[in-house]
Amino acid sequence: MREGEFDEKKGAPALRLIGDVEPVSEVERERTRIIRENVTPDAVVRNFLRNEKVAEPMQYIHFQAHAQRKWFPVWFYIDQAQSNATEVAEDLRKQVATYPSSRDALVDRLAGKDAAFRQSTGKAEALRGKLARGEIKAPVDVDEDVVFAGAVQALPTTVKPKDLESIRTILLECLDRAQGTDSRSSNRRGAIYRAASRLDELLYSKK
Repeated sequence: MREGEFDEKKGAPALRLIGDVEPVSEVERERTRIIRENVTPDAVVRNFLRNEKVAEPMQYIHFQAHAQRKWFPVWFYIDQAQSNATEVAEDLRKQVATYPSSRDALVDRLAGKDAAFRQSTGKAEALRGKLARGEIKAPVDVDEDVVFAGAVQALPTTVKPKDLESIRTILLECLDRAQGTDSRSSNRRGAIYRAASRLDELLYSKK
């Protein structure tokens, strides 16, 4: 049967269709794909760090209204949704949020009232200067991961895109080392999430 070309003949035997009906074209198959995996905090950050295209980017934005953590990449998903900060903020205000404070904090970020940038000090500040100059070296243990994340949070807008991409890859390695269930691992993940959010701002917020 083809759409618009079905002819009914009186007296013809009835037929029963058994099985699945799928769109003919690959484009239509893509449009009807259903996402079956849950959006998680790790997925929101990890997909950004891997620079992966997701099927429903708005779901990764809506999730942030239901998460206790405040810092997640968002501009990356706005870019994929081919939307803008004003439209997304209006959409978020309509959401029944599990954590209204998280939703409101995200709306403030979209309005330019807040950012993941945080001034670094001590070892993190010294490393920030090196990263800003393109002197990028990956940390080798969990203690260095914390310093690296602090330095990334303080990166200026002058860092070259190719250096930001190198840092992006390194942050993914840091995240892989912060998967424990203990409080120290959780704190490291928090620092890495905010660092990823700063990278997100630098890479995508001006698009």
